[in-house]
Amino acid sequence: GNFSANVGISTLFEDDTVQETLRLELTRQGGTVPPLRIRCSQPRSTPLRWLSESPTGAQREIMAEKMATSADFNGEIWQVSWPDETEERVTIIGQRAWPMSDSETITLATVDDASPQDGSVTLQTVPQLQLDVQPSRLFTLLPESQPSYREISRRQSVYRFAPRANIFAEDSQMRVEIRTATETDRNWLTVWRMSTETYLDPVGIARDEVTLWIENQGATQL
Repeated sequence: GNFSANVGISTLFEDDTVQETLRLELTRQGGTVPPLRIRCSQPRSTPLRWLSESPTGAQREIMAEKMATSADFNGEIWQVSWPDETEERVTIIGQRAWPMSDSETITLATVDDASPQDGSVTLQTVPQLQLDVQPSRLFTLLPESQPSYREISRRQSVYRFAPRANIFAEDSQMRVEIRTATETDRNWLTVWRMSTETYLDPVGIARDEVTLWIENQGATQL
């Protein structure tokens, strides 16, 4: 194809609801891109709502068509047009939510004809819930990456995957068991961010300055 794709899937478990967001960052190498076909590994009863996001973060709803599939295809195919033919880089977002169950299978996605493609799955939850994640061999856990300050009460983990692999195979899926967190599960102290700065003081002595952002969710002793 004449475009590349970064496929990000974010799944939030909160308030008895699963919130799913697909974020597709697409870059055109030249020419016209035909209507995009986005394949999702999990069929859902709730349809995706599709949006285009501008470089400034402004979003607008865009038209999308859910394609008919054969009976043996266990997934969804959505067709979306390139939002702005004048732009070489575009961001397309799909969103939906449904009632949470005790066990969920995470949606994976790929974009037909996009090459190269990179993919990531982000799982987020609140401290009151514990996620027991069963990732397949398709996934690589990335170094801890915490949410922004405004989402400091959430916990998250991030996995890398290859969208061009067979994301529909039974042994490629990521399954998550959801349960109420116990005292043993909970990490009362969480270090969200750490930075180190080295500088010379006025008399020429090298000093290190370490900054920690710590969330205390109930510890009585530090």
